Amino acid sequence: MSLRVGGSRRRDWGSGILTVFVVLVMLYLIAPMVTVVLASFTETDYIRFPPSGFTLQWYGAFLFGDQYWHSIGLSLFVAVAAIAGSGLIALPAAYGLVRYRFPGRDWINMAAMTPIIIPEMISAIALFQFLVGLGWRPSVPMLILGHVLLTVPFMLRSIVASLQGLDDRLEEAARGLGAKPLTAYFTITLPLIRTGIFAGALFVFVISMDLFLVSMFLSKANTLPVELWWALRYNSSPTLMALATLMIGMTVPTIVVVGKLVGLESIIGIGRA
Repeated sequence: MSLRVGGSRRRDWGSGILTVFVVLVMLYLIAPMVTVVLASFTETDYIRFPPSGFTLQWYGAFLFGDQYWHSIGLSLFVAVAAIAGSGLIALPAAYGLVRYRFPGRDWINMAAMTPIIIPEMISAIALFQFLVGLGWRPSVPMLILGHVLLTVPFMLRSIVASLQGLDDRLEEAARGLGAKPLTAYFTITLPLIRTGIFAGALFVFVISMDLFLVSMFLSKANTLPVELWWALRYNSSPTLMALATLMIGMTVPTIVVVGKLVGLESIIGIGRA
């Protein structure tokens, strides 16, 4: 009996220490975002934390000003183009990786994850040197190509997760009833994996809106992250904090939705492929 009590106490102590550790880690990760949000409400005309007073004027300065809207428009355009480009690449690639077995499949699946693993700085420099070597110059098409390269893995993982949860006998049944392979794909498979496509599109959108180094290297026009960088270097207006708060408000719900739809484990590559 005493051994059981002692073991139970040790487990309780261990569980308590682990809980405290997890809470501290979460506070450490969340603290910078909380700082940004609180600083956006300061009444001073410079960034200050803790904030002095409470005001929404910096949100109004952003919404009714014209400093950032051009860069926001460019970022939105590039993000939508990245969704389209990554979708066109990821849809057939995911189908081939899930439905077929062929030599080198595991290597291809691993190689598709490299843009997630390799630091953005390395990818930006490598892509810049490669495209300049081909005679390209920094431009919006070059920027879109870079965003597609770095966002394809997220779209791919999301679609792969949906395909793995789909019974392939449904497609086989459609073919057995006379449907051609492409007809079965577009009428059966594609509608049934729309959740994965939607989740991947959300993830690609958020990541594209946040890419900084690739955007700085591959285009002379400033996307929103680049504009924020230059503004922060030469301006300390709390308007920056208000805009950053709105971006946080866009990102967090997106991650929650993607996690509910397909699971974050599948997106980052923990799930089976």
